[in-house]
Amino acid sequence: MISSSDIQRLPSVIRFVEQIISKLSGLGSATLNAQRRNAIVLLPDGIDPLDMSDLIRYELDRRRMQTDLMSLPDYPRTAPIVSLSSHFQLQTVPASCQELVNSVGDQLPEVLVIEGIEQIDEEQACAWTRLIEQWCRLAHQRANKGEVLSSLCVVAPGRSITHQLAHAGHLFLDIHYWWRMPAPAETQLLWREQAMESTDPNLSRWRTHILPMIAASDSALLAELSNCSGRTEEIITTLDQFAQARNWTAARLQAAGGEQLVSGLRQPCVDIQPGTVEERLWSMGALVWTPEYAGELHPAALRPLNRQHELEHRLWRTQVGLLLPIIDQVRRQVCDVLNRGGDPDWAWRYAIPLDEQEAILVRDNPMLCGLGHLTRLIHPKGSLGRYSQWHALAVQARDLRNRLAHYQLVTLEEYLGLMHTISHMSCSG
Repeated sequence: MISSSDIQRLPSVIRFVEQIISKLSGLGSATLNAQRRNAIVLLPDGIDPLDMSDLIRYELDRRRMQTDLMSLPDYPRTAPIVSLSSHFQLQTVPASCQELVNSVGDQLPEVLVIEGIEQIDEEQACAWTRLIEQWCRLAHQRANKGEVLSSLCVVAPGRSITHQLAHAGHLFLDIHYWWRMPAPAETQLLWREQAMESTDPNLSRWRTHILPMIAASDSALLAELSNCSGRTEEIITTLDQFAQARNWTAARLQAAGGEQLVSGLRQPCVDIQPGTVEERLWSMGALVWTPEYAGELHPAALRPLNRQHELEHRLWRTQVGLLLPIIDQVRRQVCDVLNRGGDPDWAWRYAIPLDEQEAILVRDNPMLCGLGHLTRLIHPKGSLGRYSQWHALAVQARDLRNRLAHYQLVTLEEYLGLMHTISHMSCSG
């Protein structure tokens, strides 16, 4: 099972945390008097804020920065300035952020990490957003005097009230969205590292390619798929269960703009922008990202919206990436066998390819012969029937290629059948 600690050591996640740390520490600034900036780290549903808070503090500690943690549920129903006074054990409650900073003095850490804002009531959460804004203004004022103020780092779900600060555009506040990570290529490597092998290497190959690609950037979904063989019906069942666990009903997805995202032509979402359809879906965890297709609706959100055809297309995309190179390898292997037969004109001497363009190409390069023409040539009753031992394999490859060319799914059993025949032909020479 892929854990959160596994995800945290992936390159894309490491880069994300390093960007946050560089802003909090001021090390990312090119100016001589680098200023520490405040950060709001927004996470979609499915990413644990406590895990992210722990990771950020670990990285800050590793860089020998003075840090402190404040969990807001420990200070219920109190004003932020009162909560901060209690946290720093002040005898009197200051009237402003400036007075608080002066009163705390050297006790104030370089970075104060704040978590749990989603667990307090809305009125208190709104008060905290106002305090964060005041803190940013104070940081700006002190920067104008050449002074440095401690940084606040708030880690929260994207659905929390703090997402409103993304719209404000404060000079000393950075918004960091958990987005575009992890990439399927990273989770495929993780998958291989885990004890997820099968006694059948071909089955492992299928699962290692198909399952991370369908999960895209959702590591939680990939963990759920780890118990799946890779058959289409099992994948769909897992997706349905995942959507139900997330409470992704048609009504919720439609209200967030899910239909809008999958309907018609649209510009692929690369970055999350405040106030957009993508932000609303992202905060639900219902948006995934891949380098090839950028932002898309989560595969588990498609069936609640009655988009079965779109889900099948996603599955088809993952199969194409695995199967077409294998099919082409079969085609080239059969062409190579015929090339070694001693007749350089075999691709057109005995029968002309039905496709006019192919008929022209194979005269210069017989390795461009297609599977359809190959299967006719090496048929037991064909012109090159002496090579008919390769006919069954070529037919299997041709049929699967034709299925994929017409956007139809290949079953796991058909793939395993093809791989079995390839293995048999390899052993027989």
